[in-house]
Amino acid sequence: MDNKELVAIIILNYNKKDDIIECLESIFKMDYKYFEVIVVDNGSHDGSVDAIKNKYPDVHLIESIKNLGASGGRNLGIKYANEKFNYKFILFLDNDITIMRNTLSEMVNSFNLKENIGIVTPKCYQMNLPGTIVYAGGMSVNFFTGNITNIGGGKKDEGQFDQSKFIFACGGLCLVSKNVMDKIEKFDETFNPYGWEDVDLSIRARKFGF
Repeated sequence: MDNKELVAIIILNYNKKDDIIECLESIFKMDYKYFEVIVVDNGSHDGSVDAIKNKYPDVHLIESIKNLGASGGRNLGIKYANEKFNYKFILFLDNDITIMRNTLSEMVNSFNLKENIGIVTPKCYQMNLPGTIVYAGGMSVNFFTGNITNIGGGKKDEGQFDQSKFIFACGGLCLVSKNVMDKIEKFDETFNPYGWEDVDLSIRARKFGF
C-alpha cells in the first residue's frame, strides 16, 4: 500500500445499524482500495456495534460511551487517524450515505486540478428519488443574512451542476487533504451536537489559502 495516497475514512454512527452496514458495504465495493475505515460509534444502543464487529471485523471501531455530537465524534476519529495512519486524505462520511463505486477515485483525482485545493465534495442524491439532488457539492452561504442553503437541494439533476466551482463543503461526504487538517486540526465543538460545523471548517480552510 502506498501510504502517500492513503485515505482515512471516518464515519459517525448513532443508532443506525442498518444504515451503517449498508454504508460499509458500499465502501468495500469502491474501485479505490487504498483506505482504512474508522467508525466512531456515538454511544449507540441498537446493536450497531455488534453488527459492525460481526460483519466487518477489520474496521477500526471506536466506541464512545456517550454521544459526542458531530464535531466531537469526528474529532475522536481524527485523533485516531493521526495516531495510527500516515494518510494523505480524510474522507468524512455520514452513516446514511452510500457511496458510488468510482466516487472516491474521482474525488482524489480532483486534487490534481489546482495546487491549493483543500476540500472536495461531490453531488449527493436522494435514495428514494433517483436523480433528485440533496446537495450539489455543499452549501451556499450568505454572510450578510446568515442564510445557508443546500446547493441544488430538491432539484432534478439535468447537468446544471456538472462544472466544478467553489462551495462550502458538506461534512456528510467530503474529502479533506492532510495539509488542511494539519492547519485547522479539528472541528469546532461549539457547534455540537451538529449544525454548520462543516461550513466553519470550510471557512477556516479558506483563511489558510485553500
